[in-house]
Amino acid sequence: MKSMKALVVVSLASVAMASSSSIPENQPVFDANLRAEIMTYWSTEGAYNAGLPDEAAKTGSWRVRLTPEGSEWIHTALKSLYVPKESAESLKQEKAEIRKRWQDWIDERIAFDIGQAGIQAASLNSAELGKPQKADQKQSPQPGQMPQDLKQEFGEPPLLYDVFQPFQHVIDFHDGVSFSFNTGVNVRKGYRYFRNLDGVMSPGSRVRNLPREDVDSLFRGAGISESEQRVMEAVSLLEGGFDAINTYDTGYVSIGFIQFACLTEGGHSLGQVLLNMKQNNPDQFVENFERMGLSVTSDGLLAALDPVTGIEFTGFDAARKIIADKRFPAIFKRAGQVSQEFRMAQLAVAKNLYYPADDVILVPHEGEEVEVRIGDVFATEAGLATIMERKVQTGKFGDLPLFIADLVAEWGLEHPIDAAEFEYELVQVM
Repeated sequence: MKSMKALVVVSLASVAMASSSSIPENQPVFDANLRAEIMTYWSTEGAYNAGLPDEAAKTGSWRVRLTPEGSEWIHTALKSLYVPKESAESLKQEKAEIRKRWQDWIDERIAFDIGQAGIQAASLNSAELGKPQKADQKQSPQPGQMPQDLKQEFGEPPLLYDVFQPFQHVIDFHDGVSFSFNTGVNVRKGYRYFRNLDGVMSPGSRVRNLPREDVDSLFRGAGISESEQRVMEAVSLLEGGFDAINTYDTGYVSIGFIQFACLTEGGHSLGQVLLNMKQNNPDQFVENFERMGLSVTSDGLLAALDPVTGIEFTGFDAARKIIADKRFPAIFKRAGQVSQEFRMAQLAVAKNLYYPADDVILVPHEGEEVEVRIGDVFATEAGLATIMERKVQTGKFGDLPLFIADLVAEWGLEHPIDAAEFEYELVQVM
């Protein structure tokens, strides 16, 4: 474990999140005995510490980061210019021209804000270290006049980039497992889905890097065939490992090999994974989650117990608590590494929610909407992996029905299911 500058025990985030309105009115998820056990567990010396990372001693602790408010503003503005595929070409061209004007100005504003934040970070680091520090960021001129239509629609943007002081959080489970997370994830420039500056990220161990016999055993244990396994492994290459963690973007809390997310409902697919494990392997669920303060309600909402105050949070309040208190991401990561039952729960829910072969879409055909089973058009594993990835990312199939309808019309096919012979073209367009 790396040493840290100014190592301190962190409990302020726990206290700040406390709110009597977050206590469920009905039966709590954690009973009194379990609450006491959880609070005792986390009061052990060295279980949770945080401080400035080692590099702060040399370069200072202040960094330039994208702001969540700026990211959301960029996303909202550019999303408003989305044009459905079936729209007239004139409208598409008009929106494309507007988008270019807006994007050009936003890029100028991003460059300016990065430069200004760099100057501020250098000043703060100079004061911290007692010696001059140069700004790492290139200085850019102020952006030109903001497009009037952008300003009228969305107003002046907030700071798109600002200074931030990342901290390193170390969690030790005293069983040979420990983790370190750094806040202030440095996402790509102008990233539109950044929502939590205090979030963390860990990609975990890729499924393809695990022992083959172990992986095969997991998939068989989850009731998944060899062909379905190959499809799901292909999708996981674009996501993470069973122990992957992401608490900085619009998924809020995203966990596992295809990033099961809680979203703003505070449950969603992540809640289903926990519920699957709790129902099918209750003893292991207690061992890997509940005794440490994480659980799930009977209707699939996250539940988290504050280890300091003993207050219970559910739903989106629990998600916010998980983001704020780095013990909870560590619990997920530990389970992803040591619990076969948690891994199999991920696989079972992935197949149930996202494997697309039996999904039915409605394809426009001869003035009607015809039901088409995905597996009847996409017969190859590559095709199913492409569609599954789209479903994982967006929860739907986008313009696939229209793409199939266009192929049917172009080639004079009798029925949308005949588009199966053009699967390669559909994969490319998707």
